[in-house]
Amino acid sequence: EAGFSNEEVFYCGFPVGHPRLYPDIPHVERAVNSLRPVWAEFGVKRFYAYTLEELQPAKMERLIPLLRGVQSMGIELFTAYDGTWEILGCCLDLLVAKRYDSKTRDEVHASRTRIFIHKPQGGIEDPDLYRRAYGIEFWRSGYDGIMPYACQADFGFGWDDFEDPNYRDHNFTYPTANGAIDTLEWEGFREGIDDYRYLTTLQQMLSSRDGRGAGPTVADAAVFLERLRGGRIALPPDEVRTQVAAYIIALQ
Repeated sequence: EAGFSNEEVFYCGFPVGHPRLYPDIPHVERAVNSLRPVWAEFGVKRFYAYTLEELQPAKMERLIPLLRGVQSMGIELFTAYDGTWEILGCCLDLLVAKRYDSKTRDEVHASRTRIFIHKPQGGIEDPDLYRRAYGIEFWRSGYDGIMPYACQADFGFGWDDFEDPNYRDHNFTYPTANGAIDTLEWEGFREGIDDYRYLTTLQQMLSSRDGRGAGPTVADAAVFLERLRGGRIALPPDEVRTQVAAYIIALQ
């Protein structure tokens, strides 16, 4: 009813490798077994558990035997970090990167693994920042998905952005008793998703023609997408969407 897919679940409830809570296979196995009935009830097909992030390389290397043991239980693993791939690529099923980087993307894809992006994070009143990062830039990147942090993440009270001395709350939305109140950044995020939909729709239309019906519109649209992907078009997102929509209409 809520529109969630049961194809994949990305779960942060038991951080694999946490030195106090989930330091070894028995602790992780108990957590996994407690959740298996829920997966079965909802027909979850692939379950991802979160492992530790932001660790120094030596500590990350010590996690490898544990992570491989968890994978042997049928659990897939993901984490967010810059540089994790060089060490933990052997036992990660998804890397959630902090920035767009073609070298890391190619390394991840060469290992038949996926790469998502999770920055910019929530909490910045700049809708254009989110629209560009999760729209046109995401389309250009060749990354496989987005996982921004977070819809709502506070440090105690969701309506006090400044309760922590170091960080603001990371809120795309603010909680209410019966729903949520969105923000400027949430609206920018939505516009970015729509930009991506327009771009991929046009891309799919061109691919489906497979050379048939080639003409000025087809050629112009293909060149436009090629130049946009290469960063040779510096139009505002609204103008990009308007041009893409015009090509889609012309090709229908």
